[in-house]
Amino acid sequence: MSDVTLCEKTGIPVVEFDGRHDAVLAAADVAGNPFVEYVEKYGPESDLPFQWLKEKVYPVWGDKASWLNESDSRGHVMPSGYRF
Repeated sequence: MSDVTLCEKTGIPVVEFDGRHDAVLAAADVAGNPFVEYVEKYGPESDLPFQWLKEKVYPVWGDKASWLNESDSRGHVMPSGYRF
């Protein structure tokens, strides 16, 4: 299945990218429902800013390890209090 086919199937506008300008997701799906909201914009990075990403993600997701199957995640409690 191509990206265009997947977008058509799910009702999401195709993202155009020309290699020069940012590829921006549409604010609404093809039915006009809200889809994406850009709350903050960050500058370009030459590499994945791992430490910055960890500082932003850890408070939300916690110290989460990779789980190989559903039973591995049982009992994990996220900082929000959500329990798997």
